[in-house]
Amino acid sequence: MPQVVVHEGERIDLPPVVDRRHIADQLIRYSNGSKFPCFRLKKGALFAAEVVGTVQVGALRISILPMSAEGDEEHDKAFLLNLLRAAGYLGTRPLVLAASVRSSALDPLEAMLVEVAAEIQESLRDGLPRRYNEVEDEAQTIRGRIDFTRLCRRLPGASAALPIRYAPLTTANVLAQTIRWVADSLSRMARGPEARQLLQEVLGTLDAVTGRRPTPAEVAAIRLTRFEPRWSRTVAVAALLAEGRFIDPTFAGRSDAFGMLFPLHHLFERAMRGVVSRAAKPLGLTVEHKSNALHMLLDSGGAGHLQVRPDFLFCRGGQRLMIGDAKWKRLSKGQRASGVDRDDVFQMNAYRTRYEVERAAIFVPKASWMPGGWRHDFTIPPGAARLSLVPVDIQSVLSRVPAKSDAALRSLRQSIGELAGLLAVVGPTQAANLPNVACPYVP
Repeated sequence: MPQVVVHEGERIDLPPVVDRRHIADQLIRYSNGSKFPCFRLKKGALFAAEVVGTVQVGALRISILPMSAEGDEEHDKAFLLNLLRAAGYLGTRPLVLAASVRSSALDPLEAMLVEVAAEIQESLRDGLPRRYNEVEDEAQTIRGRIDFTRLCRRLPGASAALPIRYAPLTTANVLAQTIRWVADSLSRMARGPEARQLLQEVLGTLDAVTGRRPTPAEVAAIRLTRFEPRWSRTVAVAALLAEGRFIDPTFAGRSDAFGMLFPLHHLFERAMRGVVSRAAKPLGLTVEHKSNALHMLLDSGGAGHLQVRPDFLFCRGGQRLMIGDAKWKRLSKGQRASGVDRDDVFQMNAYRTRYEVERAAIFVPKASWMPGGWRHDFTIPPGAARLSLVPVDIQSVLSRVPAKSDAALRSLRQSIGELAGLLAVVGPTQAANLPNVACPYVP
């Protein structure tokens, strides 16, 4: 099977053994059918958008990796798997797979398929989810209650059976059907022997369940009971499938391409939820993610309009100190304001004004040209409000090497503490020697 490996935003050079025009057409259709741009054409050349993951067209598989500091394919794959773990799409433990294959050497799609399949298989050991599902029927024996609305519309003498409604405890419910649909969809994507075997075993167990494609609204409406927490990851994957981030070849319709792609901004933001909380906790800060929204406008009746909700709201003792937003932006050394987007600045200033704080931070991935301790601070006239660009060495923070992860997290903690006014401003050498727990200076 031919395979192409590229990085986010790079040109995709298709191999000569495939029909390049057909492949490009299918990928553009795939992108047009998704909720976010996956591929784009520039002067006749095909480029990956700011996405990562895997997509397959016929026999060709294309893997799109994030750029790591090492610039090595193995490190880039490991970085992607760590991003998926931090974002909650993979478990926190490294994958243990057949033949002792290291997870960093795996195709990220296959790694995710194996883990999701193994989790479904493990959950099925406790049996299929059974729920009370309302059924409409006609019977001479009354079960449940009589449907008087249907009975009143019936002509006299039409039937001796009564229209009834009852709710038996059954596996014929939306949750079980969604699980079957997820397993069937993933089995169509699997190419590795382990994922195929696991998913075929799962489908064998689910043979009695009728699979159907749920709508995004139906998936969103699934509420797991206290007896069903084991299905939370499967429902999350179902939401990805239904929303189009996972593309199922059976239902894609207009394209022969299918696979799993994530916008890097989406992964970065989800990963930063845990990272920022870990960095801020020793400072005595609480971090609200997507806090209760405020409205920019109130009409004459007091009704609110135009909600705003930053990614992070930093509080201490119930007092708001700072807001923050995670943006997957590659800043540029030579550009004005380091190349930050005008719209991002306007958005952050609107957040800062509405939440009545003087400090705002945009968290971005650290670039190779940024020295240790780099941060770009701006003053917003006419007052003393500040907006800062804060680089995060996300690759190091998510590293499986504790020393590397702790150092990167300590550097981020120092930046957050300085911006929130809780830590004295120190140089990069001093910051590297700070303890990893308590804050050294609280005014």
